[in-house]
Amino acid sequence: MVSETVGHFVGIGPFAATRGSAYTIGGFEAHGLAVIIAVLLLRASSIAERKLWHTVGLSTHLFLGFANILYWTSFVQQEMVKIGIVTTILHIAFVVAHVTCLRVNQHNV
Repeated sequence: MVSETVGHFVGIGPFAATRGSAYTIGGFEAHGLAVIIAVLLLRASSIAERKLWHTVGLSTHLFLGFANILYWTSFVQQEMVKIGIVTTILHIAFVVAHVTCLRVNQHNV
């Protein structure tokens, strides 16, 4: 979010190409919501009943990973393919982790 803000207003950093763009708000909002969801998931990790939260995490990472794939050309156009690969792999890994937790602990989670 910091990189997006600096790129948008100052034109430096990995998002320098977005300087003044009307589209910067989409990425900024998406990343802000991702941070909020991450904080909620981290807080929920300390409670005993986690099934709902694994479902939220699973849904979130499925959505974000699918969005990366669906809009892959955005990574290409912004010359951020490496970041796209890493983040998409991480989303897939988190999907697998949440599915595993839901299956292994289906009665205890």
